[in-house]
Amino acid sequence: MPYARTTWANGMPIDPARMNNIEDELVLLDGRPVTPSTVNGKWLKGVGGVPVWSDITTADITDRATAGGVATLGSTGQLTAAQRLSVGPNPPGSPIDGDLWATPCPTGGIWLFRYNAAGGTYKWDFVGGPPVYQMVDASQNTNSTTAADLATVGPQITLPRLGEYWTQASAMAIQTGTAQSANVGIQSQTGILSACMLSGAGNGWVNSCAGSCFYVNTTANFVAKLQYYSSGGQTVNFQMRRLWAWPIRVS
Repeated sequence: MPYARTTWANGMPIDPARMNNIEDELVLLDGRPVTPSTVNGKWLKGVGGVPVWSDITTADITDRATAGGVATLGSTGQLTAAQRLSVGPNPPGSPIDGDLWATPCPTGGIWLFRYNAAGGTYKWDFVGGPPVYQMVDASQNTNSTTAADLATVGPQITLPRLGEYWTQASAMAIQTGTAQSANVGIQSQTGILSACMLSGAGNGWVNSCAGSCFYVNTTANFVAKLQYYSSGGQTVNFQMRRLWAWPIRVS
């Protein structure tokens, strides 16, 4: 029961009731547990009804095996390897839903992916990071009516893993004829994906060409590149060529 404090004043008798009240409270205080001195790196837990500093064990976390998608502790009292951020060129061998994997972007920076167990063929969803890219500024020409390389091939980029990518391309085209169109395409495993086309311009006209497309990469480390052609067979100069790609989801 709560301690009933006595407000003492001069002349008050020290009787048995008041003294017993004090004695009862002292007995209660003496029976309370005493926190032991702090031990760095240990956890305070009850052992045999007494608080002690000790190492945490798996027995101290009774629900760790049934957390259902929430980070849980292993036998060492730490997150298991599968639940930590994996870093490297390849994803972890036995991922679980929600695991994170960071890998270098081929042209610098870091790509971050999250494992989606229900993701179908490509289960690693892209979370964020820079594009893989290349730029070629040289002004070079072609009069080919089918997709062809210029003297300086590309730009070209390596898509390191199988999966879905979003690509963007741009170039500046200088035309030498009136009845032609300048075309820029991205080479894939199945042919040329049209990135952009300029038509209806005249001799000496300078135009910028830019476009984007969805790209499914079916070959690991495939080198995608820009190719060029003129539908009218007349010479077109291309310069300030750019190619970017971001993963959407990969295997």
